[in-house]
Amino acid sequence: VARLPPAQRGRMVLLVDDDDNCRKLLAGLLAPLGFQLQEAAGGAQAQAMLAAQRYDMVLSDWRMPDMDGLALTRWLRAQTALAQPRLVIMTASAFEEEKQEALAAGADGFLRKPIEQEHLFAMLEQQLGVRFQRTAAAAPRVPAAVFDLQQALGQLGAAERQALLASVQALDLRRSAIVLAGVATSLPQLAAHIAAMLEQHQYQPLCALLAQLAGEPQGEDA
Repeated sequence: VARLPPAQRGRMVLLVDDDDNCRKLLAGLLAPLGFQLQEAAGGAQAQAMLAAQRYDMVLSDWRMPDMDGLALTRWLRAQTALAQPRLVIMTASAFEEEKQEALAAGADGFLRKPIEQEHLFAMLEQQLGVRFQRTAAAAPRVPAAVFDLQQALGQLGAAERQALLASVQALDLRRSAIVLAGVATSLPQLAAHIAAMLEQHQYQPLCALLAQLAGEPQGEDA
């Protein structure tokens, strides 16, 4: 559990993503910490907001239908009359070349989806100079030391694993809950363990295991 000291609260952050679930997830992580948030559903909307208001940081998805995050970054950096917030690109791609492309376009940082809470907090500390006050996290419902997650996931049918992977990659927690309700009927311990991972925003390790069992690489689409 983390929080900002009172003197560091109130930073203005613009969340840019065409996926409502991604914006809701980020807002759910950041708003309780004391950040002021505004949302844009695409690059074009973000342009208008950036032209009208000053922000401390922009968290932008890479791939969006109207204007992608790279185009938004290049546009913003070319607007010398506008305030220049810190800008972090988010994408599901695992390619190092794309990280370098984002940085070359003018981005200050790069986060891979699904967004891990601690990675996000570390990026905020690095880019904004804030320092989170951390308290001890609650113990997981099912201790990892006595639970073989990979073996348990192997007991799921291929269709269930694919449905779970798709819902977590999309950060669709409602759909994940529906899938887990079905899993709980036959594998309640597995369902409880996955629910605990989702509550703690441990999306990447879960996706990695599910993709490994499916024999497919991690997604390249944001």
